[in-house]
Amino acid sequence: MFINLKKIKNTIRLFSAGFKKYKRKLILITFLGFLSGLFAGVGIGAIIPLFFLVTGQTAEEISFISRMIENFFNLLHVPLTPLFLITFIVVLFILKGIVNFSTKYINNKIVAQFGEETRNDLIDKTFKSSWPHLLNQKVGHLETILLRDVAVSTSLLNLISSLILLLTSFLMYTAVAFAISVSFTLLTITLGVTILLFSRPIFSKIRKLAEETANLQKTSNHFVSENIIGVKVIKSTASEGAIIQKGKEYFKKLKEAEIRSSFYTQA
Repeated sequence: MFINLKKIKNTIRLFSAGFKKYKRKLILITFLGFLSGLFAGVGIGAIIPLFFLVTGQTAEEISFISRMIENFFNLLHVPLTPLFLITFIVVLFILKGIVNFSTKYINNKIVAQFGEETRNDLIDKTFKSSWPHLLNQKVGHLETILLRDVAVSTSLLNLISSLILLLTSFLMYTAVAFAISVSFTLLTITLGVTILLFSRPIFSKIRKLAEETANLQKTSNHFVSENIIGVKVIKSTASEGAIIQKGKEYFKKLKEAEIRSSFYTQA
């Protein structure tokens, strides 16, 4: 099955648990996303009546967007001329830019706040945890979690916000596209779904490689931290050659995993 409902439910549950504090701000971003998509959609749709006005041709069938724009101009008692229509399009895209700027600012503020709060919480719980628990932890893991894993989590939150904007804009663009041509829009959506179906193996490979890279980074960081701390002992026992060789092996595996991950991501 193309859509795994169980995975979707688990993902929603995970996001809800991790980012529930930012629910209102995410709702605001969703609203702004629809607003941005509306301004852009109507602005693009306004190009059609502009084309007919400039060329002097008459449309055989007036689209919903064109009719809506015409009614808006009549309501304001403004003549529907190329100059006023171009001004209308420019204003719409300026408004879209303002909305996008506001959305990005709110989004970046949420991401930065989430990163700070998560790091504070992790370091607080780490240093307040019991001694037996700390003895079972690897040296480089906390560093990796604080510096890398939290950054990945914040990028995930950033991705969620971007996805909200993408979906809201997509819905508005789709509505405009259906208003212009139903058959052509259905053909385009069918093509897009077909491409996604063929891309499924790539998505699966990217996810596995991401897990492999994350584990290798933790292991490498632990190796570096542990041996840097014990560098005096290593030097005194003349065992630096073996340590250097082991480090090179870790770094080679990490390089190969990152290259493979980059290849599939770009694909």
